[in-house]
Amino acid sequence: MFLPTYAIDPLHLIADNQIADDRQNNIGSNLWKEQSDFTEWLDSKESDFVVFINFGSIAVLTPQKMLEFAWQQTNCWFACNKWGIGVEINGDVKRDQVGKLVRESMEGERGNEMKKKAMEWKTKAYEAASPSGSSCRNFENLLADILLVQKTEIHLRKVS
Repeated sequence: MFLPTYAIDPLHLIADNQIADDRQNNIGSNLWKEQSDFTEWLDSKESDFVVFINFGSIAVLTPQKMLEFAWQQTNCWFACNKWGIGVEINGDVKRDQVGKLVRESMEGERGNEMKKKAMEWKTKAYEAASPSGSSCRNFENLLADILLVQKTEIHLRKVS
């Protein structure tokens, strides 16, 4: 028998839909200490100004690699090959190589296609996290199953 699997993401959008007060401000999902001071700077920029570079969930980088913007690890294959929203930097990363890939990602046909795909994924994420969306339903099913298991365990303790 296989245990159920619950696809639940993006958590921050689900929290926005499920928690009606400020309690969600206390929910964090990062492994590292967040630097919230960048938000104001980011909000002040025009659309298409910022490039996201993924170093992976947990990566230990030399200072030289960090200066050269290093490599992407987590979800890189999916982002590049399946989702159509990323480019991979291979091998010994150099600043000019990064610059070329950043320009390619923000301009021209490939950049436009990546922007289009990113907006499609954004729409899908909001739909999944909506009250009638698949992630919200899965989250509710997970909670119901947890409560059912707890109720069953309490009942079994009472019977024995």
